Amino acid sequence: ERLSDYLQTQGGGDIYTITDRAGWHKDTYIMPSGETITATDKGPAIIYNGDTSQREGYTESGSLEEWRQEAARYAEGNSRLCLALGLSLAAPFLALLHEEGGGVHLAGSSSKGKTTAANLALSVWGSYEATKSNWDTTALGLQNAALARNDGFLALDEIGQTADPRRIPQMVYSVINGISKTQGAKDGGNRKQKTWRNLILSTGETNPESLIGDRAQWKAGNRARLPDIQAEAKHGIYDTLHGFTDGAKLSEHINRAAAKKYGTAGRALIRQILSDGKEAAAETIEATRARYLEALPPMEGQARRIARRFTLLAAVLEYATPITGLKTGGAGVMQCFHEWLEENGTGDREAEAICSQLDDFIAQYADSPRFLSWSERDAPYTMTGGKGKGHAGFKVQVGGNDEFYILPLVFREEIAQSFPIHTVCKVLSEKGRLKPSKNGYQHQIKVNKKPIRHYLIIEPLELD
Repeated sequence: ERLSDYLQTQGGGDIYTITDRAGWHKDTYIMPSGETITATDKGPAIIYNGDTSQREGYTESGSLEEWRQEAARYAEGNSRLCLALGLSLAAPFLALLHEEGGGVHLAGSSSKGKTTAANLALSVWGSYEATKSNWDTTALGLQNAALARNDGFLALDEIGQTADPRRIPQMVYSVINGISKTQGAKDGGNRKQKTWRNLILSTGETNPESLIGDRAQWKAGNRARLPDIQAEAKHGIYDTLHGFTDGAKLSEHINRAAAKKYGTAGRALIRQILSDGKEAAAETIEATRARYLEALPPMEGQARRIARRFTLLAAVLEYATPITGLKTGGAGVMQCFHEWLEENGTGDREAEAICSQLDDFIAQYADSPRFLSWSERDAPYTMTGGKGKGHAGFKVQVGGNDEFYILPLVFREEIAQSFPIHTVCKVLSEKGRLKPSKNGYQHQIKVNKKPIRHYLIIEPLELD
């Protein structure tokens, strides 16, 4: 009874926040170890109760100047290292700018320096030897790792180690969308969903789409969340060797340095943000990013989303120049983006994939027996199609175009494939390749005196 009275009447009246999520909590930043960085001398009234399995890795070793001189300076003039550092340093700005999470996949053959780039990026916050993750995990394990690094950086090495590559698209959606599954509570209702935001550097010998082996599974949304950049530059991953005889020796030096000097840059960045004020820091980044975006050609869809991510990294590297010492970090990031842009174009990747599927179908079957001539529409024929590769429809020349009347089953299974049929029709109609009808997208024509619905595809005889 006395103990109960004591607990009720004694002690302070301070209110504490208990959280299992790292990252920003007002003017306090919580590291994955539970360490708090705040603008005030008085410690924050926050208790971290989340995953601390890698607590020992999120520590400091050496000084910021030692890290800068022995490791970070070799990113000058090396675009892939700038990209990796940009991802690491930009992660705390996601919440300040209300940005979604995302990442970049660095693809290239073994022993070219991809892992070195990840190690340097991890050394911003702690020991890369103790904080590195890989793709060989469960979806729940990946979510827990992301939650522990909320508003932070996550490196996932060797995507080829994934036990089942078919799980990759769902894992990418899960971790980058940043919200846990809805789960019921024991006492009724649902548990509160957990949320997080991360920037991710993924590495592997191939890109996810090639690893999965099914273009339809790796949708445009996946490409926007995790675009791939080729690791190969002039000397493996490097554009310049800074006096070393080859890329291997430069990698060895960076890895040794980053293993000994780490953890100071990330803490310096948080203190710089708090010193400037979170709103002021965010405004500075937005203004710098706007300048980078203005220099790019007009873009839409996924290309625009990816451009915004790369320009964010470039802007943060400019902001963090006092920390990293890099004078051309932003230019290095934009070099990577321009290489991506040259390969992928400025358009909507989803629309491009849909048009590509139509192109493949027309190229394969336009002159095949699957299409009867218009004059044969009243002749007996097989009304199947689809996976059996039977009858697909009719072909007729009108002016300077080939017109294809395609059966709905064939259109859905062989052209639309995994894309929603309405999305496919909308895209092809906007591109002038699908002719809408009065009541939608299907045209009703008489075949053997019976009304049969078809989609009408228009193809110029001579393409530009």
